[in-house]
Amino acid sequence: MVPIFSIFVILYLGYLLLRHDCADRRFGGLAVNGQILECLRVLQPRAWINRRVGLLNHGVIPGDFGLWLSAVRTVHTVGMFDSIDIVFLSGAEVVDIRPMTPAGHRRIFSTAKCDAVLELKGGMASTYGITRGSQVHFIRHHVTEKDPA
Repeated sequence: MVPIFSIFVILYLGYLLLRHDCADRRFGGLAVNGQILECLRVLQPRAWINRRVGLLNHGVIPGDFGLWLSAVRTVHTVGMFDSIDIVFLSGAEVVDIRPMTPAGHRRIFSTAKCDAVLELKGGMASTYGITRGSQVHFIRHHVTEKDPA
């Protein structure tokens, strides 16, 4: 049987790894068809564990939050119990948008044409005007009112 202290240490180290990207202020913004979305904060995780976990790490997903995954073609939804929109991008062009509902939380989505993925709360892609063919750019270090410098 594993001592309780060991379990605590493992959980704490996992917590530190997952919080690393937020602590480094890897937040940015998003421009859709040339317009900067001031109301949206986008995190670009770099740590392997954060890229693997994706939005699952964030519990209840706020509508003003997104996750930008560069160099990704496949996204899993194992363990997701909230609806999300998965936006596949080739360069800056949106090539596919796949909504994921809680009923389909154990699926793998993939598009060979893409080189980046944007994950948003369910329904927010259409709210922000993101459709197939839209031009979407991640803006590094874009500071919003909710993200103090």
